[in-house]
Amino acid sequence: MSNDPSALMKHLEGLRRLYFAWCVVPLLRLVGPRVATAVARRLAAGVFGLNPPGRARGMQRIQNSIRERRLPSSKNDATSLLRESYCQYGRFWAESIYLAGRLTKTRWRRFVTCKSEDALQELACDRRGCLIAVAYHGNIAAAACALGHLFKPLYIVMDASMLPSRRVWQPIISKMTNLHIIERGAAGMEIPQVLENGGAVMMVVEHERVRGRGAPVQFMGRQFEAYPTIGRLSHWFDVPVAVMTCPRGKSAFWFELLLHEVIDPRAVSKIMGVSESERGDIGFEITRQTLAALEKGVLKSPEQYLWSVPTADDGARSFHSASVPIDVIAPPGLGRPAAQNRRADSLIVNRG
Repeated sequence: MSNDPSALMKHLEGLRRLYFAWCVVPLLRLVGPRVATAVARRLAAGVFGLNPPGRARGMQRIQNSIRERRLPSSKNDATSLLRESYCQYGRFWAESIYLAGRLTKTRWRRFVTCKSEDALQELACDRRGCLIAVAYHGNIAAAACALGHLFKPLYIVMDASMLPSRRVWQPIISKMTNLHIIERGAAGMEIPQVLENGGAVMMVVEHERVRGRGAPVQFMGRQFEAYPTIGRLSHWFDVPVAVMTCPRGKSAFWFELLLHEVIDPRAVSKIMGVSESERGDIGFEITRQTLAALEKGVLKSPEQYLWSVPTADDGARSFHSASVPIDVIAPPGLGRPAAQNRRADSLIVNRG
């Protein structure tokens, strides 16, 4: 073995992953979701007690939301809310063990309640195409599994090569034929093709654009310029944006798939008028409306939001380098961009 400390750390990390995959996961799978959830919550609470870097970041965002009176009065204890957020994140990892086996074509409705299924079926059958906007809230992997059964298939924009995302998604994708990954490097080519063919694409939309002009937004305790990807795709390809969350219930491994709003670019364009549409501002407006609707949905269960999620200011690689610059995606009729240096909004749950 090399004496290089970095090589040693990589070796140890590899051993840790093998131990997790071959020892911890099978054991948790045997004991069931209820025990696994309890263990995950206890471990996450322990991490919170160690005061990791994400704790200060999350505390600042919660305090900002309290000052702005965006949080329900019952959620104004910042420390308790953030501690519960860590525990909910622990639940995500416990739940990931059971997703592929339980959210199958014949069983998923036993674990996922969806009062808006008729509306989602209408979007799926319309074949106009659809963009699904989500945030780091609840269990977006469970949302993807359920939506895959409705849209047949669902395309998910992510960077599958990055851990810890890969550990969650690999067993799910291998067993569910209705889910397809659009890799970050191929997003500039594949997303337009999917939308032009009437397909559905799901992406996390709360990423900050560090370079270039973004859509000014206020979202979950921070103000930033968001990537206008979701809005411009909606505008260019004339597809609606379905704003969704998937909060978990009190019982172990139970979820509710919520459709908060459907934003139609035709309606937005009609309200804004021709001049704004010609300048491309409609894409920014759709992006702003999407994040505003998403925040309202997330604030219904703010303890399930990942308040400590890294941002561009924290130097988080998976946020400022895995998010989509819109200039790599061409509007219909303008051809396709070159394959190199494409990046896409990442569906990655980052460590806090």
